[in-house]
Amino acid sequence: MILNNKLFKKVPQHQYIILKQFIENHPYKKHVKNGVEYECIATGNGKRTIVLLHGAMFNPYMWFYLMTKLKNDFRIIAPKLPAIGIGANDSVNYVKTILDTENVNKAIIVGYSYGGGIAQYFAEIYPEYIDILVLSNTGILRREDSIIRTQKMIKKLRFLPSFSINIIKSIRTGSGKESEWFSFRKAFFNLMFESITKKFFVEHFNKNLEFLKEIEYLPIGRVSWKGRTIILATKTDNDTYKYYQTLKSIYKNNVNYVFEEPGGHHMLFLYPEKYTQVMKDLIS
Repeated sequence: MILNNKLFKKVPQHQYIILKQFIENHPYKKHVKNGVEYECIATGNGKRTIVLLHGAMFNPYMWFYLMTKLKNDFRIIAPKLPAIGIGANDSVNYVKTILDTENVNKAIIVGYSYGGGIAQYFAEIYPEYIDILVLSNTGILRREDSIIRTQKMIKKLRFLPSFSINIIKSIRTGSGKESEWFSFRKAFFNLMFESITKKFFVEHFNKNLEFLKEIEYLPIGRVSWKGRTIILATKTDNDTYKYYQTLKSIYKNNVNYVFEEPGGHHMLFLYPEKYTQVMKDLIS
């Protein structure tokens, strides 16, 4: 990933340097299997492995702070899933292929937001690979209204003017001014959204629809994964906190933590120190 320095001119220098140095020292590692290219960030030397699944329209560099702080204690693999999205079966097979290539047969699987959906499906399809399942700021894998809601969203997006993407981005980065990472989060989101257009948005939701249709056979309110699960949520997260209690009821073998900080859906970005410490304590 190439940094646009202009976007970070208002960001505290020490925060910018952490990201810059991490990117420079951790280029994507590429694997090719059957003509398909698989990319990931691989770092760390610990005996246990953490696999980090990023959010929609982002990349694994969103985990830079956590990886910087945990790489001395854990081996860490962060797959680079297609920004536009990926079907359910393709997503879990993408992750499995990287794990097989990296000779990982058991790992702590962490999914944030959209990545949490992939993590939940991975637990259904490949439970033998999972040591601990960590679901952070994410929704429920199967909901009765998911397909209908997504279809309606696609229709709305097609009629929205192109400049509405900038409005959406502005709304998504407007909260969290209490955090000393507020300027950083805004700059990082602007970097991620540099190449995102209305067409891209529509294609992303079409991929999301493909994902939902592929998991339609799964029962609602029940999962086959009975192993240890960690559930992380933020009270001010308007996107996913409403699913917190349901996740706890579905994944019965769980420990959980609710952040009180005003991090909203972006706790990882706005309070990375607290998020990383809680994660380390729970998986250790």
